[in-house]
Amino acid sequence: MNHNILFDKLEHYGIRGLPLQWMKSYLTNRLQFVQFNDHCSTPKMINCGVPQGSILGPLFFLLYINDICNVSQSVETILFADDTNIFFSHKDPEHVIDSLNNELKKLSDWFQVNKLSLNVEKSKFIVFKPRRKKYCFDIQLLIDNECI
Repeated sequence: MNHNILFDKLEHYGIRGLPLQWMKSYLTNRLQFVQFNDHCSTPKMINCGVPQGSILGPLFFLLYINDICNVSQSVETILFADDTNIFFSHKDPEHVIDSLNNELKKLSDWFQVNKLSLNVEKSKFIVFKPRRKKYCFDIQLLIDNECI
């Protein structure tokens, strides 16, 4: 999570002045190091992310990704913690393929702008269709073609 992007988003949501300065102070000039037995690594400055296990960490993350829902007017987006689901419905399989590939490109652009990455290994899709029909889907942002 990029701190400058987070600060811009917090300001957009109305967190300004002293509360924003407090949050900036909380996240900037933080150091981390590794200790193993009696040895410590050289402290390094942390310039992204939030402290693990902190009370504010999940809130910052939710505020950071909240605008992902604005990426597309064509798909329905449901967010739950760090899990994002998108839904799209249409009777024509070709329209589904074209539309979803366009919407996935928009999502990919959003991830890039926000300096986040999508874990493709954990990303899945499911197609609901009439039982007797067989469709082959080419979702371009996924690794393999899926035939259902």
